[in-house]
Amino acid sequence: MMNATLIETMANKAHSQHPAFGHLVLLVFEAVLEVVCVSLPGYIVARQGMFDADAQKFVANLNVQLFTPCLGTSKSNIDTVCSH
Repeated sequence: MMNATLIETMANKAHSQHPAFGHLVLLVFEAVLEVVCVSLPGYIVARQGMFDADAQKFVANLNVQLFTPCLGTSKSNIDTVCSH
């Protein structure tokens, strides 16, 4: 059977490998702030009526045909670079 000191040492070692809680909170805050910064101008423009149905359709098609494939390509490039 393991003694208490060994178990405590193993537990401390396992917890020391976790990132600091404050750092995780900062990362989450940054991610949420990025989404707000991208979404808020679009919301404001749409609420003011400057973004009609044709413009919405154009941006949706642009997103599907250009930006979404770029995300997949950049992800695969990152995986390729990181694996070498």
